[in-house]
Amino acid sequence: MMEREILERIRELDKRLKALEARDSDGVVTDYSTTSTVTGWSSTTAKGIYYYKIGKIVFVRFYITGTSDSTALFFSLPYAKVAGMNVTVAIQATDNGGTATVGMAQMSTTATSTVNCYTSIAGAGWTNSGTKAVTGEFFYWTA
Repeated sequence: MMEREILERIRELDKRLKALEARDSDGVVTDYSTTSTVTGWSSTTAKGIYYYKIGKIVFVRFYITGTSDSTALFFSLPYAKVAGMNVTVAIQATDNGGTATVGMAQMSTTATSTVNCYTSIAGAGWTNSGTKAVTGEFFYWTA
């Protein structure tokens, strides 16, 4: 190869490398537990909020256990979902130290990064005392 062709090839490879670096978090599992705004507990004994993003799809896995201080329960994620699409999934929910039941996690139709969790698929609230826990996983599209 001529020197000019080699330099052009290096420039092209450099452009491709920069494009890959811009996507550095794609497919990498990230622990968002300490960054997330979590509401509904006075203290937590176990907390894991993990996500990985591939293109515009975000996959989420979470578990939170602790002492309840609210009838609400929600946590934030790093990326807002696309507006107009409601995300609703079944999760495992335990309220006031009771038996685990089928609860619900939901992201409303607005472009939000907040996940609301409920003790039932019908959207029932929580007891503001005792131990409560949630576990689930889902995916959504970003804006």
